[in-house]
Amino acid sequence: MFGLPGNTALDRAVDAAADDIRTRRALDQKPCLRGFAETRYQAKSWDKNRRACARIEATTKGLDIRFVVTSLTAGTTRHICETLYCARGQAENLIKLHKTQLASDRTYCRQPRANQMRLILHTAAYWLILAVRDVIPKTEALATA
Repeated sequence: MFGLPGNTALDRAVDAAADDIRTRRALDQKPCLRGFAETRYQAKSWDKNRRACARIEATTKGLDIRFVVTSLTAGTTRHICETLYCARGQAENLIKLHKTQLASDRTYCRQPRANQMRLILHTAAYWLILAVRDVIPKTEALATA
């Protein structure tokens, strides 16, 4: 499963659904309306066509269409876009946060076990900091005490 930048072929394939969502948003005078569509697509470099799920969002500023290509045959387009693909993005964000906040991309030791131990200790220290932060009374509670 991966995100795919839109192109004219994909846009044409979901044009009817996009037009419907755009029209419903305007008629209901909503600031934003989201819908989903799916099509089959094959890029020149691919050996077969694949399922392309589109998340279509109509706002007062215009239309935003995002495509996700998947080999999954089961599941609704909404589930694939909002649950599976967003979870993948969230996991990547957490990995990025781990790297920046815990310096886990700085594994200086030559031995893999030493680097693994460093990651474990950094993660444990981070969890400890979060736990301590959660039990500290809020300033409002101290003011009323």
